[in-house]
Amino acid sequence: MIEIKLREILAKKGKTMADINKETGISKNALSQLANGVSQGIQFNTLEKLLNSLKVPVQELIVYTPELLSEAEFTFRYDETKELDITMHESIVGDSEESSFEYVDRINWIIDTFFITISIQGVKVEIQSKLDVNFVIDDKKELDIIDINIDEPSISSELLNLSIFEEQMLDSLTEFLIDLSESIFSEEIKNAANVSTVRFRGNLY
Repeated sequence: MIEIKLREILAKKGKTMADINKETGISKNALSQLANGVSQGIQFNTLEKLLNSLKVPVQELIVYTPELLSEAEFTFRYDETKELDITMHESIVGDSEESSFEYVDRINWIIDTFFITISIQGVKVEIQSKLDVNFVIDDKKELDIIDINIDEPSISSELLNLSIFEEQMLDSLTEFLIDLSESIFSEEIKNAANVSTVRFRGNLY
């Protein structure tokens, strides 16, 4: 499967298709087809204009995922019988005693026994790992950042190199963590779906 990540890159760069149209002369219709994944192809001169305008390498704009990898599904679980290792940090906002209030601005959650299950065409592989997650929360109690660290045990690299699944796995893991944050930390986080940034610093290689 070949994907053109134009829409995602525009969002990261804070640009619009109208901006790219003005900078490159590429028609809005052609840009829209590329962004929506309905284009039948891309000419080299168009590709060069896009790369120069967006200032990204070609592999960031055009992503190829082998069909087998695109069919991978991920599920996650952890040992709920163990006591949760959670640390919360609080901040105070407001200019005066009357208007100020206290809220939890950061939650660190360490899961020592975390299981990742990968399913491909009926074959399942489960890997046990350690997950260290930081939730950064703004003063409206909305989830702003998820900072993820996965400590992959060495045995998993011998069985399966998780790095080839990194993008798919992190998308699924982010959804899993958003759901968990809304259920476990419902008092501290009122809106997790609007998370703006997901940072990954795991050891998948």
